[in-house]
Amino acid sequence: MNLFLMFIIAASLIILNLFLLISYNLNIFLENHSSRDMIIYLEVLAESKDIKTYQDKVKKLLPDIQTIKYVTNKEALKSFKKELGKNGDLLEGLDANILPSYFKVRFSKRLKLSKTLVKSITDLFFVDSLSYGKKTYNKIKKIRDVSTSLSYYILIFIIIITIFTIYTTIKLTIYSRKEEIETLELVGATQEFIIFPFYIEGVLQGIISSSLALFILYIIYSFSLSNIAELLPIGISGFQFLPISYIFINLFVTSFLGLLSSHISVVKFLKI
Repeated sequence: MNLFLMFIIAASLIILNLFLLISYNLNIFLENHSSRDMIIYLEVLAESKDIKTYQDKVKKLLPDIQTIKYVTNKEALKSFKKELGKNGDLLEGLDANILPSYFKVRFSKRLKLSKTLVKSITDLFFVDSLSYGKKTYNKIKKIRDVSTSLSYYILIFIIIITIFTIYTTIKLTIYSRKEEIETLELVGATQEFIIFPFYIEGVLQGIISSSLALFILYIIYSFSLSNIAELLPIGISGFQFLPISYIFINLFVTSFLGLLSSHISVVKFLKI
């Protein structure tokens, strides 16, 4: 019975930690890609001899530029082929002029680009359009927010199910050991001596359930890592497992819930 109930708690914790894992990695992505890069696509008629002049104009308008690199349309096509990997052969024979040349800008820190600043860049006569990952960033942020919200609801559910499960287990244990407890009271055993094992049992159930959930999740993470990477949007790499701090919080919370559940059960059924 104890083993079965711990598996129920562990299954719930796996779902919670899965959402935490997703939220954690999406947070890393948002931290690393919050308007630190910008692509400024140039007009077809932009003169290559005036690139230095164009670059200086961009530098005057944009703050905190770390690097700014000019990429020709030939280099852009070559880079695009490389990104396509095995499918790069599909671009063979295409004229490099189908892609615009551009400036690749990297900022020294994350910036919140105002609409006024973006407009001032797009209004430059040699600029065709801008790309600074706003759409991708917003999509990832929405997914992160949904995942975080679901984690809160699941956490509430897990708190309820953990307390109820361990409470029920301790209650059944008390009933099954009723004669032993009465015998201990008759021979003069202290109250602490009688109730201490029940507290230990509750804490251990919480810790074992949490450890089992994290172990199973890590196995899923290890075997699915390559598949997850393929499903993630371009630019998200280095999918990481939950950090040590998350793991310790998991263990602490579940052990505390185990202790609390045991206390409620002991107080109610042992009339402490």
